[in-house]
Amino acid sequence: MCVIKVIHVHFRIRYPSTSNVTIIENVVSDDIGHPDGIAVDSVNDHIYWTDTGLDRIMRSNLDGSNKTVIVDTGLEEPRAIELDTTDRWIYFSDWGSEPKIEKCMFDGSSRQTIITDDIQWPNGIALDFIQKRLYWCDAGKNQIKSSNFDGSDVQVILKSSLRVPHPFDIDIDEDNIYFTDWDYREVFKLSKSSSTPGSLQVETNRPMGLKIYRTNLDQCYNYSTIQKEEKRSIGYTLDLSLDVPISDDDLQDNWYRVVSDNGDRIPTFPPGSLRCGTYMPIWLNGSLPSAEDDIFTRQVCKQTSTDTCGEKFDIQIKQCPGYYIFYLRNTSVNAAYCFGEGYVKCEDGLSSESGNYPGCSSTFPNNTISPEVNALLVEGKIYGVFPNPTPSLTPVFKCNFEDTSNGSYVYDVYWYINGENITHHKNVLRNDINSTDLRDTDWIDRYKMNMDVKCSVRSRYSFDSIPGPFYFSENFKAGFFPEAYEFTVTEGETINISFTATVPVGCFLSDSRRAQCDMKFYISQPDNNEPSCSNNIVSRDIVFDLNNCGLELPSLAWNESVRLVVRGYSDGIYNHRDRTTFIRLSTRSNSPVPENNLWRSVNIPEITVTVLDKDSVLNSRLCQSYNDPHITTFDGILYHYMNVGEFVMYRNDIGPYWVHALFTNCGFGWEGSSCNGGIAIRSRTSLFVFRTVQEISRTEKFMLDQPFTEHINCDDSDMSVDHANNVYTITLPTGAEIRFTVSTWSRFISGITIKPSIYDIDVARGLCGVPSETKDSSDDYMHRYLGPVGDDQAFADSWRVNSTAE
Repeated sequence: MCVIKVIHVHFRIRYPSTSNVTIIENVVSDDIGHPDGIAVDSVNDHIYWTDTGLDRIMRSNLDGSNKTVIVDTGLEEPRAIELDTTDRWIYFSDWGSEPKIEKCMFDGSSRQTIITDDIQWPNGIALDFIQKRLYWCDAGKNQIKSSNFDGSDVQVILKSSLRVPHPFDIDIDEDNIYFTDWDYREVFKLSKSSSTPGSLQVETNRPMGLKIYRTNLDQCYNYSTIQKEEKRSIGYTLDLSLDVPISDDDLQDNWYRVVSDNGDRIPTFPPGSLRCGTYMPIWLNGSLPSAEDDIFTRQVCKQTSTDTCGEKFDIQIKQCPGYYIFYLRNTSVNAAYCFGEGYVKCEDGLSSESGNYPGCSSTFPNNTISPEVNALLVEGKIYGVFPNPTPSLTPVFKCNFEDTSNGSYVYDVYWYINGENITHHKNVLRNDINSTDLRDTDWIDRYKMNMDVKCSVRSRYSFDSIPGPFYFSENFKAGFFPEAYEFTVTEGETINISFTATVPVGCFLSDSRRAQCDMKFYISQPDNNEPSCSNNIVSRDIVFDLNNCGLELPSLAWNESVRLVVRGYSDGIYNHRDRTTFIRLSTRSNSPVPENNLWRSVNIPEITVTVLDKDSVLNSRLCQSYNDPHITTFDGILYHYMNVGEFVMYRNDIGPYWVHALFTNCGFGWEGSSCNGGIAIRSRTSLFVFRTVQEISRTEKFMLDQPFTEHINCDDSDMSVDHANNVYTITLPTGAEIRFTVSTWSRFISGITIKPSIYDIDVARGLCGVPSETKDSSDDYMHRYLGPVGDDQAFADSWRVNSTAE
């Protein structure tokens, strides 16, 4: 037996090497599945990596020691990873069944999904700290996009299956975007102000990871770090009974970068005595520089108890990508530089009412809480509904969690929608926890459904005692969601789009009569702003299979999937490019059921449907009848037929869709000829008739003084009729098109052209023959009763109309 073991390892090398020999060191080799993306935190001396084999994000020291799991839930195929060491965020991508880009804090907390729309294979991500933008390349969508760090303001940088067929990784500098591509097997450079990438002509087989290495080790990349000193914030006041004052008298003269939850800016005004965790705070007597690439000298002041600028001296400041660095000198005893602003969070193991200083204490419950948001129905007002009034049912959001104190603790519950705090309830007994439910009255005029709902909970020993830390739930997607936002359908075929609700449908009743409270979602398309399900065949895109103009979400079965059946409409245009349209869903602004007020406004992104052209197989497949008359079938057989009468040129019974033509003597002494004297088109129950002759004759012509036209339209969707000069064009719901021209000279219909649709393949019959996908002409002479025959005259004779019933 042969056993093959696949080993995945993290390595490191010294670059540039101090010798001619490059030494590769094994950093991590155990407890690792399939490492994909990697990022280095040079501030805290950590490495982070995504493991697509074990579906998690890991961290270790630079030497591989102290491995820690950061994220191990909700991941399928984690790939790219980038770090914001200033604000302590990890950004990472996942190209699994629900592709997305997320971020979380360095310890895995505050996890947020920031990109979910229009994303498939987010292979690479990069951070622009100057413009505060996130960039990513997507091999599934053939595009490079960017957004703000929170996922807002998404912009397309480059989208092209030709220019970016399979991008794999991306990095940026101040002016350019660099990316690798598997298909081209090259590294490309793209200016941020351009849409045309250029190859760097790098010889490579299949480029994967990409990092920019900066050789100019200037101050922006060569500094010491001041970190974990949040008490330098101007929002912190020295507590003489607890604190050891910060003093920079032993600070080495050097360049420093400040890494703090409160930011890295030195204040430009006197913060006040005892601020910044010291007796004598030092502040900037001027403004911070705004230009990069230069080093600026600025004056700072030391504030004393008697003078806001008791001592002045100079420091140097340089703005780097996303942060500042400062050349600082040591100070006198009990004086220190201020950095950052805002309140300072309680240290680990401490808590307070606000979570910040002052008042931090270790006397609080240390129980771990795992809150979860659920949506359900609660009983409410009883209406006088005959004959059996029952309580109404109203949807609410509940923050569920386990009480480990047997009812002795009290709790604070906070609610958030789309990351913003909406309402909160403090000092609530466990028995009264239902009073903390989130109701539509808390948010209805500010937010729309299809929103993220989250709750947080903290506990107290007793009313108004020191609370423990907040514990947050996962985001709850509240609304009505399609299974995806992009679909493809082929002309003539159907797809099902499934929708699922995560919030119940309320009702003024609570028994089986709840069926009266079904929620309706109306369909519209971009050219029709009003909610509608009108299937206008001229729109030439998609057709819906709907009941009552929309989708109904049953009150009794709200948690079951609802399907929208979409059919690709055959546009009858050959060699036409694929068409894209959008589906919009909305609800009425005033719900007839007050218990469903939360459903009155829903923010469902447009659903994109691409209709793949299938008519191209019928390119140039026209049936034509032109005087006197000569007829060409759909499959290209030309024959001559000179009899007179009414004949079926085209017949497809799926509508039914019929085209009849009148052949009569042409006059002009041509006894053996016949000309087109009229046409009748049936589409379902609607009819269009155009006639230029009074009667049919073998030997003479009898013309009307004016053509007779009649259009009996039983349904707007049955046909469209366009008339320009002497040309008439009739389009059927299948996409088949009939066109005829009236001669100003002879007053006959000089020619009739029928363009089939994919619904006519192997189905249509008549003088035009049977259109086939392969242009098979063997069945063109399809006799009305006998099937295929070899005699074109017998074939044509069989399609004569002998009664009004035909």
